[in-house]
Amino acid sequence: SKWLETAITRMEEAWSTRGQGDGDTVWGEPLPTWYEKSRNDNAMTLVTGVMLYPIARLMDLVHREPSLDKLWSQVEPWLPMCQEVIDTHEREWVEFNDGSGFYLEPYLKGPQRLYPRGGSRMNPLNRALWLAAPMLHIGRILGREDYILKVTRMARYFKNNCETVENGGLVW
Repeated sequence: SKWLETAITRMEEAWSTRGQGDGDTVWGEPLPTWYEKSRNDNAMTLVTGVMLYPIARLMDLVHREPSLDKLWSQVEPWLPMCQEVIDTHEREWVEFNDGSGFYLEPYLKGPQRLYPRGGSRMNPLNRALWLAAPMLHIGRILGREDYILKVTRMARYFKNNCETVENGGLVW
């Protein structure tokens, strides 16, 4: 439990650093997520997912494990912030007719007539999929079927955009 207390303290410190951009270069306003300073102050699904995943995983563990009930009061206040951080990327979400969906990359590289929602192309698979793991955990805790459905759509997009090799493995 000492390890979990230390993790909670460090995660509180991580929460204190969100929204510290000078203004998102795509959306023009500081967004309530974390920024990768080396990439023009863009809010990215990669950075959001990497920061939020250990937080959401710990919250899910504390939520599911009765022996950790005493810690729930420390992490439960993070739930609205988790939703706010995940929902920051809602404008970048696109769905396809095959039942898949994915996030646009938040860079203005291509013609806006093709990517009108602030991104210029589909996110590389690894970047957007980092957000899927915390969405799954928070979706389970809150019963957010919309998060679970998006994770399912992202998995379908991933599978549809990989090559299946002879042994059944996927190459992307």
